[in-house]
Amino acid sequence: MTAILLLLSVFLYCTVQAAPPNHITSPEDIKEDIKQRERIGLDCLKQIGLNKTIVEKAVRSIEFVEDRKYKEFLACSYKQQGFQSDDGEILYDNLIDYLSTFYKTADLKSLDDCRAVGGSTDGERAFNSMKCIISGLRKIDQKKA
Repeated sequence: MTAILLLLSVFLYCTVQAAPPNHITSPEDIKEDIKQRERIGLDCLKQIGLNKTIVEKAVRSIEFVEDRKYKEFLACSYKQQGFQSDDGEILYDNLIDYLSTFYKTADLKSLDDCRAVGGSTDGERAFNSMKCIISGLRKIDQKKA
């Protein structure tokens, strides 16, 4: 569950890089990566005009907020992290690459169904993919428990 909270925080608060890092190995690297993603998140909050408390609540409760601005925030942060293309396509290979820092690649194969998740806007695609991925990560964690 801790890994899911960390990943949700990263997804929501969200690198200065065009794509996520391939191999984050040390605790210092993880902390720096999170700081970079938080900067992106704060920038997207400003761009979208979303109240920070909405994102904080989602992180704390691991709930998904059905709100247009929240979904726009997710698309903004996904795009800046390299998880979504400028035309709105979710870049699952980049997401899986990032998640493989925290999970075994073989376990992440169970997330392949998330590739079919869509939406009518960039925000909906980011939101729906996040819901699918978090649900899949919960199942992976439950199998290990």
